[in-house]
Amino acid sequence: MSTSNTDERLLDLLVERRDRNLVETEKQELNQRLKAQPGWSEEDLELAEAALWASVETPAMPASLKAKLSETLPAAKVVPIASKRSPAAPLGWLAAALAAGLALFGWWPRLNPPPPPLPVVPPTLAELRGQLLSRPTVKKLDWAAAGDPLVKQIAGDVVWDNERQSGFMRFVGLPKNDPGQNQYQLWIFDAERDERYPVDGGVFDVGSDGEVLVPIDPKVKVLKPTLFAVTLERPGGVVVSSREHILTVAKVL
Repeated sequence: MSTSNTDERLLDLLVERRDRNLVETEKQELNQRLKAQPGWSEEDLELAEAALWASVETPAMPASLKAKLSETLPAAKVVPIASKRSPAAPLGWLAAALAAGLALFGWWPRLNPPPPPLPVVPPTLAELRGQLLSRPTVKKLDWAAAGDPLVKQIAGDVVWDNERQSGFMRFVGLPKNDPGQNQYQLWIFDAERDERYPVDGGVFDVGSDGEVLVPIDPKVKVLKPTLFAVTLERPGGVVVSSREHILTVAKVL
């Protein structure tokens, strides 16, 4: 903020307001002069005034700014301004000090830095699934056991949005697996592709009992899904499944 066009009468009134109660005409004049300063707000002026009166010897004030203040006010050493203040102090000197404060008070917020921003918490899989369910293009399909003895009873569903090519699988009752021995793999059968080569929807593990949520990761674009199926394969999955262990399926109706 430049002080080259400082309204000296405005600064005089601010200094006098610090020492005594202004009369009504002076208050009105002060308000008018404040409104005539487009680059200043009263808050700016009050901060600068408070900073100057409190002390420019604050330990947190950078040495470079102390030097700048000394250059701005060559007649005043960089010591607490309150010690310079006296009833006989010339208003012009005090006004100059306030003008310097307006130019330099940018360091003041450093004494009270804003609190750090709150950490951004990513949405959970359940929240992402809920958001997907709100879309009009989404399909929700229930899992059904496919007859494999490894799965006696299963519940859950597939949530799939073909427009976004994204979705989630929810399982209850799918047995835990040992990733070193085998992994589950999703297959998406597509009416526009050869049935022998369904789309690989990604491998996943089940490490706990209860409800499990798994994001779907199709390796190529799914054009017209007709069936979702989960098989048990070797670690890392396979390119083409023998379909020996089809554990559960969800048909697109």
